[in-house]
Amino acid sequence: MNAVHAIDATRSKRKKTPLVGFLAAFVVLYSIMPIVGQLVSDYTTTYAYMLLVVAMTAVIMLKEGTSSFIEYFVALLPIIILEAETYFINNGSVLLWGYSVLIFLFPIILGYYITKKKPGAMRLLRIALILAIFITVITTCVGLMQNPLAARTLATIATSDNALLRKYNYLNLGGFDFVYTVVLLYPLLILAFKQKKIGLIPTIIGVVGAFFLAFMSEYTTAFLLLAVSSVFFFFRRTIKVKTVVLFGVLGVIVLLLFSPLFSKFFLWLSQAVDSREMAARFREISEGYTSLVGSDNKRLFLYGRSLRSFLDYPLFGSALARRPYAGGHSNTLDILANYGLFGLGFLLFSYRAIYQKFYRPYKDTSGFAYILWVFVQAFILSVLNPGMWTPVLCLYAPIFFPILAEPNEKSPAEIRREKRAERVRLAQGLSPMPPKPSTPPTPDA
Repeated sequence: MNAVHAIDATRSKRKKTPLVGFLAAFVVLYSIMPIVGQLVSDYTTTYAYMLLVVAMTAVIMLKEGTSSFIEYFVALLPIIILEAETYFINNGSVLLWGYSVLIFLFPIILGYYITKKKPGAMRLLRIALILAIFITVITTCVGLMQNPLAARTLATIATSDNALLRKYNYLNLGGFDFVYTVVLLYPLLILAFKQKKIGLIPTIIGVVGAFFLAFMSEYTTAFLLLAVSSVFFFFRRTIKVKTVVLFGVLGVIVLLLFSPLFSKFFLWLSQAVDSREMAARFREISEGYTSLVGSDNKRLFLYGRSLRSFLDYPLFGSALARRPYAGGHSNTLDILANYGLFGLGFLLFSYRAIYQKFYRPYKDTSGFAYILWVFVQAFILSVLNPGMWTPVLCLYAPIFFPILAEPNEKSPAEIRREKRAERVRLAQGLSPMPPKPSTPPTPDA
C-alpha cells in the first residue's frame, strides 16, 4: 500500500473533524481573506492571532513527543537560522521579529501535522480554502475594476495601519501574496479536471477567474506562469516527469528557433492590453534580453544589486560583514547576497526537507508531474520575487494531494447521475444496486 492509499485509509476511518481542523480553517481564512485579518485586528488585536498560533504550535509540538519535536527542529533549523539573522540585520523589535518568524514557520508545522497526523481535518481545510479563494477572487476582481491601481498599491504599502490598506482589506482585495497563491495552486485545478474530480464548467470558471485576476492585478509574471501551466491541459491525464522535462527542453529550442514570431506575439500583446505596466513588460520581452538589460526596469536593477553584493562577499555574504546590500526583490538572490553560498546551502536544504516531507510520497502516482510543478513554480517565484511561499508549499497544496493524486474511474457527472438513480430506486421501494466487484489485486500488490 503506497503513501496515498495509506492516507486515504486513515482518513476514511476518522469521520469526525478534530478541533485542530476548525482552528486551521480559521488560519486559512485569516491568511487568504484580507477582510478576516482586518476584522481580527480591529475587534481584538493581532496579538490574539499570535496567541492562537503560539498555542497551536505548542500543542502540536508537545502532543507529538520528543521524537517529533526533533524531527521538526532538524527540518526547520536552516530556516530558523536564516530568519534569526534578519533580526540582527534589521535591529527591530524582538516581539515583532519573533512574530514574523513564527508566522513564517507555522504553515510548515501545521501542514506537516495535519497531512501526516490529522488527515480527518483536511476535508474541512479544503472546503475553507476553496471558498476563501473563490470569494476573494470575485471581490478582488470587482474591486480592481473600481480601483485599477489597488494591486500595485497593496504591493508597496509597508505599514499595517495605513488608511488605504484598511479600506482595501474591508473590500477584501487580495494583494501580491493572494494573486501568486492562486497562480501556484492553478496546476491542481488542471489536475482535478484531468483526474475527473471536477467537471468542465467549474474548470472553465476557475481558468477564467485566475487569468482575469492576474490581468486585473497587472502582474505580468503571474500572467505568464498561468499561460505556461495551461500547457498541462494538452498533456494526457497520466504523464511522467521526464515527459514534462523533455517538453520543456523542446519548448526552449522552439523559442530560440522561432524567436522572431514570439517577439511579434509579445509586441501584439503589448498593444492589445490596457494595462500600462503589463504593456511595458510585454514590449520589453518582445525586444529580447538586450532590451530588458538596457531598460530602466527596477526589478532587473535590484537583481543586479543582489548579485553584485554576492560577488563582493561570496562565501558568507554581506550581512555577516555588517554591510547588507541586497536588492529586496528576490528571496533567493537576497539570501545569496546576505548570506553567500553558506546561506544558499541552508535554503536548498530547506527546500529539500519540504520536498521530502510533502511531495516525494506522491512520486509514484499518476498526477505527480502536476504536483511537482507546484513545487517548481514556487522555487521560480522565490527567484523572481520576495518570499518562499511556505503556506502554499506546506499547507494549501498538500491538503489536496491525497484526493488528486489518483484518478476517478467516473466523471463527477456520472457519479451524480448514479446517485440520482439510486435515490429514485429507494423512493420506489426497490433495493439498492449491488456494488460492482472490485478488481482483485495482483500478486505484487
